[in-house]
Amino acid sequence: MKRYHFLQHSFLRWLAILLLLAVRGTVAASPGPARLETSVVLLTVKAGNQIIFQDPFFELLDLDGYQLVPLTRLASRLGWTVSYRRGENKFVITDADSERSAEVLIKEGVYRLEGQLAWADEPPVLLAGDCFVSIRFVEAVSGWKLIWDERYQELTVATSQPSLQAVTPWGPVPGGEWGPAKPEVEPQEGPAFSLGSIRYEVAVEHRRREPGETELDGTLKFRLDGRAGEWAVSAGTTLEYDFYEHEFEPELTLLRAKYHKDQELIIIGDAKVELEQTLGEKEIRGISYMKPDRQPRKQLVAYTDLSGPAEAGDEVELYLNDRLYKKQQVTDDGVYLFTDVPLRLKRVNLIRIVIRKKNGDRVETTRRLTASARLTKAEKNEVVAATGLYRQNNLEDWEGIMVGVRNQYGLNEDTTIGIESAVDYSTRNHRRGSFIGTDAGIAFRLNEHFICTVDWLLGGKIEDRVKSGIETSFLY
Repeated sequence: MKRYHFLQHSFLRWLAILLLLAVRGTVAASPGPARLETSVVLLTVKAGNQIIFQDPFFELLDLDGYQLVPLTRLASRLGWTVSYRRGENKFVITDADSERSAEVLIKEGVYRLEGQLAWADEPPVLLAGDCFVSIRFVEAVSGWKLIWDERYQELTVATSQPSLQAVTPWGPVPGGEWGPAKPEVEPQEGPAFSLGSIRYEVAVEHRRREPGETELDGTLKFRLDGRAGEWAVSAGTTLEYDFYEHEFEPELTLLRAKYHKDQELIIIGDAKVELEQTLGEKEIRGISYMKPDRQPRKQLVAYTDLSGPAEAGDEVELYLNDRLYKKQQVTDDGVYLFTDVPLRLKRVNLIRIVIRKKNGDRVETTRRLTASARLTKAEKNEVVAATGLYRQNNLEDWEGIMVGVRNQYGLNEDTTIGIESAVDYSTRNHRRGSFIGTDAGIAFRLNEHFICTVDWLLGGKIEDRVKSGIETSFLY
């Protein structure tokens, strides 16, 4: 950190006045680095092509990789009934339309939907008098589509239901107060660069340690979010000033440009990358690439797609572990398709497909699948690549330079091949040298009960002898 000394006392006086005005006469402790802060964004609720409701002061918790939304604030707009069970420390949600129930388990940091645990990589957070939950959880319970546009700082809640009423936190909106729902207007082309939001925080802290020994510090935090073409850009800085020592300490806390489209994610600047078998989870300042855009490694569930032939007009029901998971009406293409079906890990999942024909006939098929995080979807390619400066989470200084890649490909629903490799060089301890780690392997399902994995491992200091070996495991 660089410290800058100022000798102009007039500058100090003006800075003190601005800080005191900004905090409106209050004196507060400087916030800790792990403090979570919500973003004020535009919420747009759409039914079909009509915009029913907009809230320009909606709060969203952006955790740089996934977003959480306030449960109770959205409940009235989605037709949910929410209750809190204090003894079990969980929220219970019931959807009025689908009668589907779900739970938010606070202590466990996970969600339960129709008996299945899911989305452990996006745990709920209690903040500002509300429970912030995963966008994917809201989509699964409501059947609505939630779209977060970081470039414009806008969250869109969309449904195909054209007759939905506009709803506010105080109930249905009278037509005379807000007017009828307006058809969606195509946005006009504007400048290539725009600023979506500005956030700032000012604090002044006065400390008395011993008689005659006092400290007076000021902190100013800035966060800017906007867009440049197809890229979402963000920058953040913290300015700290010691009024007695006349020292000024700036710190660049965030610098990032993000391209996110068609399940492809490119980040230039600050990001988090997880290479589970080699470097683990790191913060980097460099370039990272990911496709598909979501590849959680710490999973309670694995996902698969289920499809098969059917006739137009048939109704297909999917039962997962003896619970109705989804229904689907078959269209003219004569194929049913259920995507991202969650399977519980380390157990045999019972899958039952029931096809109800238009003439009243009923066709039922049953299969069993053992799920593993090592098995990806058939013919799906997962890629993660990153390079740049790296450090452990929440450390102040960068530890070194890294290059890493992970690639997994599902040959079919029963076989997946993959490789993960990383090289890092320490800039803090040059004697440590460079290290390499590689894990190349294959995972395959032998039958409904057995999954086998075989891995070739290589690792060690590049300047010395690099060791290698083979590891195999069986999951029953």
